Amino acid sequence: MRMEPSLEIAVQSSDPDELSLIEAALRAEDLQFERLKPSRVVDPVTLIALAGGVVGLVNGVLALSDRLRSRNAAPIVVVRNEAGDELPVEGISRQELENLIGGIEA
Repeated sequence: MRMEPSLEIAVQSSDPDELSLIEAALRAEDLQFERLKPSRVVDPVTLIALAGGVVGLVNGVLALSDRLRSRNAAPIVVVRNEAGDELPVEGISRQELENLIGGIEA
């Protein structure tokens, strides 16, 4: 049995309004996510764990990328895979995301 892939979104902000906008974008794509408890105090980074099918994850992160690109002062947001590889969300391509996740399900 194959496990669903998971990604982590790292938002360089702890601003509740910024986080609400990002979570609303993920919710709009029907992604399962959980905001993780803060582990660092020095720099404000909020981690959001995502899980789901490859296609859903790709579409959700691309939708988030579009939303961030349309804002003037969006926080820096990166997406990480389970191996710790990461890419900036803003401007990410479908191919880059598929490679980060590990391919498309058959």
